[in-house]
Amino acid sequence: DGAIYRVHTRPPFKVEYVSQGAELLFGKPVQEIDGKPSPIAECIHPRDRLAYRKAVGRARRSLQPYSIEFQITLPDGKTKWLLERGCATEPDASGFPQFIDGLIFDVTEQHELREQLAARERRFADMAANFDGIIFRVRLNDMLEMEYVSPGVGKLWELRQGEAIGQRSKT
Repeated sequence: DGAIYRVHTRPPFKVEYVSQGAELLFGKPVQEIDGKPSPIAECIHPRDRLAYRKAVGRARRSLQPYSIEFQITLPDGKTKWLLERGCATEPDASGFPQFIDGLIFDVTEQHELREQLAARERRFADMAANFDGIIFRVRLNDMLEMEYVSPGVGKLWELRQGEAIGQRSKT
């Protein structure tokens, strides 16, 4: 899900335009978003507020694009992760941009998959660190390069873990 938007850069950060996709993102009809202050301020997770303000502020000052991922909580309590990419546009006579134009995407599924992968990697690293042997991954090329070796390599091959990476397999 995603939406295209245009928001004024001065308070109250009124939404000038938002596409229909905003309804799925924010859980409210577009008519309740369009022409009103940006819904992000009311639903962004407190942990992400400062980073969001800084990213948008830098974009307004530099007229450079920005990209930020943040979490929101909808009125029904459901949480989502959004990826916003925008750019400050149409500078006035003083050079200050009048609008932020951008795209917002629901990246909740991708965020959850990244978290699951990180948890699996931590579990694997814990298991490998406590395994009395060697767990390894070899790149199947003519060199049979070691891409990963567990800490047990020190006991069996008398190498530090980092020394084995990129080396030809001894097996």
